[in-house]
Amino acid sequence: SLNVKASIKPSLVEVGEKVKVILTVTLENLGGPLTDVKVTVSSATYKETKTIESIARGQALNINFTFEYLAEQPGENPVMLNVSFAGQTVEKVLYIYSVKKGEAVIIDRSHGEYYNITRMQQLKQKLKQYGTVAVCTENLAEALKYAKILILPNPQTPLSSNELNALHSWLKQGGRLIITGNWYRYFDPSIHNSITSIYGITWMDGSVRDPEHSLEGRPYAVYAGNFAENKIAIKLTQNLKLFFFSGTSLQVSGEAMPIILGWPSTYVVNERNKTIASGEDVVLAAFAKAEKGYILAIGSTVSLLDTYYGENIYENNLPLIINFVEYQEEVEKPKVYVPNLTVKVEAPAKLTEGEKAEIKITVSNIGNGTAADVSIKITTENLQVAQTNIAVGNIEPGKTVTKSIEISAPKPGQGKLHIEVTASNWNETATGETQITIEAKPAPPPDYTLIAAVAVIILIAVAVAYKALTKKRKT
Repeated sequence: SLNVKASIKPSLVEVGEKVKVILTVTLENLGGPLTDVKVTVSSATYKETKTIESIARGQALNINFTFEYLAEQPGENPVMLNVSFAGQTVEKVLYIYSVKKGEAVIIDRSHGEYYNITRMQQLKQKLKQYGTVAVCTENLAEALKYAKILILPNPQTPLSSNELNALHSWLKQGGRLIITGNWYRYFDPSIHNSITSIYGITWMDGSVRDPEHSLEGRPYAVYAGNFAENKIAIKLTQNLKLFFFSGTSLQVSGEAMPIILGWPSTYVVNERNKTIASGEDVVLAAFAKAEKGYILAIGSTVSLLDTYYGENIYENNLPLIINFVEYQEEVEKPKVYVPNLTVKVEAPAKLTEGEKAEIKITVSNIGNGTAADVSIKITTENLQVAQTNIAVGNIEPGKTVTKSIEISAPKPGQGKLHIEVTASNWNETATGETQITIEAKPAPPPDYTLIAAVAVIILIAVAVAYKALTKKRKT
């Protein structure tokens, strides 16, 4: 038999770039001698066949195919590999991904991950609505410049220091990381802790069991449904009823938040079958923030698969993944302190022509900010005021200032007062208005002393005239 492996570099190409692609085919003959082995590589723009005359038993050799590739638009572009020998055919499909910076969903396959994208087809199709779904088979640090979402499905080999630094930087700038684990036999917690421990998520070297909430005869294939009650957990578990899980437990500290917890019957055992956590101390999924970025850690990689043990995992588990991808933090809006002024005018309803009176102008700040440089402007009709502009100063929230002003009524008619209140840090104007009826000044009462005096004078004059007339008649 012939063992066929293939790799393609680069597998991620930025849209608009034209690059040289090298596809390497490794053939290892595990059986008897082979002759006339044909290897064909083809894509939408390239096709080439190479013939190997013979491959000895146990021999391994590499065949390179080199061609140019232009990344015209985002998406995956298949490259077909066909190897024919001794009446047999081996076919494989490799992909070149055309991607834009910061817009792709990257699934890592560069750190020995066991499950590949073929087991996550439904999730892959769903994630396409958030960007080009691409598989990273090379340097993760380089791939991160294209990623807005990164999935690390249980990395089996450590990330290099360069990759770790790039990952932490990418997270702080707003990246979203989904990282999953497995049970202790297929899992190295030190690899995961090097990624998430600084954000408050650490990984147990264990296996989660639950005899009451699991597949029959498989206590390690758990259906979880005990969701944490913090605000983030409530958001991430919306529309999630049960979550299929088979893996290890997490521990959270600092600002990290548990999302899915164990049932009362859930427990975790280590490789010596010793219980190391139970009940709600078992954390199956957790959330952490990394400055602008977010992390969703799940102790189970099979939780991402289409099916497992015949169970439709995708349908059950999808809400958690999508809720995380779409999660938006509720940013508390900074409180704005704004003044809000009202004005009240107290004045007599009537005045008499020439009369003076006092009016009261009350300004209140019903806003939550101090009103600065408050001033009152008074305009009148048929009234006179001692001041037309009054500087009040600052008025703190909830406070009131009252000013008393003297007015006078110059003539009969209708008088009107119009008040405008402004502040230097307020864009509005508070207004108040009142009308005063001005009555005519009444005529003065009669001067009865004068009348009496005049009457006396008249009487005296009459008496004198009468006396004079009488005397004249006698003579």
